[in-house]
Amino acid sequence: MRVYGLFVKQIWTQLVIVLTATLCFCGVALSQSATTGTVNRDANLRSGPGTNYTITGKAASGQTVTIVDKNDAGSWYQLAEGQWIASFLVNLTTGTPLPAPTSAAATGATAQRAANLRAGPGVNYAVTGVVRSGQALELVGANSDRSWLQLANGAWIAAFLVNQSAAGPATTVPAAPVVPVATATPTAVPAPAGSGNQFVLVQKRLWDVIENGGSLDGPSVRCGLARELLVNVLDANGNRLNGVAVQVEYGARETVVTGTQGKGDGVAEFVLGGGQDVKVIRDVGGAAVTSDVATALSTNPQNIPYEALINAQYCQDEANCQRFVAGNACNGHFSWTVTFQRQR
Repeated sequence: MRVYGLFVKQIWTQLVIVLTATLCFCGVALSQSATTGTVNRDANLRSGPGTNYTITGKAASGQTVTIVDKNDAGSWYQLAEGQWIASFLVNLTTGTPLPAPTSAAATGATAQRAANLRAGPGVNYAVTGVVRSGQALELVGANSDRSWLQLANGAWIAAFLVNQSAAGPATTVPAAPVVPVATATPTAVPAPAGSGNQFVLVQKRLWDVIENGGSLDGPSVRCGLARELLVNVLDANGNRLNGVAVQVEYGARETVVTGTQGKGDGVAEFVLGGGQDVKVIRDVGGAAVTSDVATALSTNPQNIPYEALINAQYCQDEANCQRFVAGNACNGHFSWTVTFQRQR
């Protein structure tokens, strides 16, 4: 009888282990199959999957939400109303599996690299958001020369930053009227008064955290690894100029001719070390020109103005920027875009 009792005890022990493992497995499966959730604290809702997108509403702590999509990383959920919420702000409940992110095959276009979205078809329009490298894009319009493409959310992206499938909607995008630049809020830095140079600096901008390959978790920054200098050169009418020589001032004083690197019309790209200054040195055809100089394009946070760091979301205010700079955060990994425009 004692042997029989030990046998029964062993059988029950094995059954308990099997049942426990089964229940644990089911719990994991259920947690991965939720389309509804509860907001765990008051939260902002945004027009896209990132803090760079416009706040379009609020969700209250305890509110039930229905999730219809997510971004590639699963860090943002799209709600049934079309708005987006950071995934860490939602406690998921059970339901049918979350849909996979929209595929490139469905839209026919993807972002070639991390890039800014703008309020209109041109670099003079305000930055309204960003896209990630490889992100699927839904194209609905284009300007008259198709150098800028409009997305379903109304934002615009430069065409050279988009990989377009031959079978995708990009081949049938209707022409969209160009919004006059004068009606938009310009983000360009005005040229120095009376500089008299043939090429003037009209924009100098530090790339934001996401654009530089990093990410944000509330006020915390995960640094990206890029350290690029992107130079745009425009003619007097705002059109991109190929064949213009652009030169950096330090080190080997590298010279790049716009449009020759496969980066797009009117673009010259350099790798930043500790920092650079840059200017235009020759026009189309090789004639020497006078040019403003874009200075202090640094990859050292201690040499970057707080205003630029705040605009690029590396810090939120002066006190936060002081801590960021004191910690030498992201040192060596900042990127800049500058734009020169011919005046005559």
